Amino acid sequence: MIKKIGPYRLLSDTVTRRLFICFAAISSILISFVLHNEVYGVENISEFEWQKRIILVLSERSTDNDIALLKHADAEIRDRHIYWFVLQGKRVISNYPGQLDQKFVLETKKYFRNDGNNVLLIGKDGGIKNRSSSLELGTLFALIDTMPMRQAEIGDRNAN
Repeated sequence: MIKKIGPYRLLSDTVTRRLFICFAAISSILISFVLHNEVYGVENISEFEWQKRIILVLSERSTDNDIALLKHADAEIRDRHIYWFVLQGKRVISNYPGQLDQKFVLETKKYFRNDGNNVLLIGKDGGIKNRSSSLELGTLFALIDTMPMRQAEIGDRNAN
């Protein structure tokens, strides 16, 4: 199986072919995974579970004030590991840096029906932690800061 040519050892053609096929298969799987997430983007909020908290604003009216508030609080939002999404009709404004799939708005609106409480706080565990009719960032930040996972994050940061 192994040929020796001078100081070098070469694998046989059969072994080389098998290794190449394995490498090609693994590469294509990895590439398809990366392309799926980059080309198609995120389809559902559940893809952020255990990674980020979510502030979701569902509205059919103008949300310019909400967007301005969220953008202004960027440092506090990043510190608390939050992605925010403002869904107005079919339009999405967000601090998420990646691409969102076209299904994102439909899936989100189907799962989180707008019952008049159009601002939702979703925890890292995927559970709805708060519903309200208006965006009150101070209230949401205070609530997040009392959560056990957030307390652990603060403790970890202070330990370093």
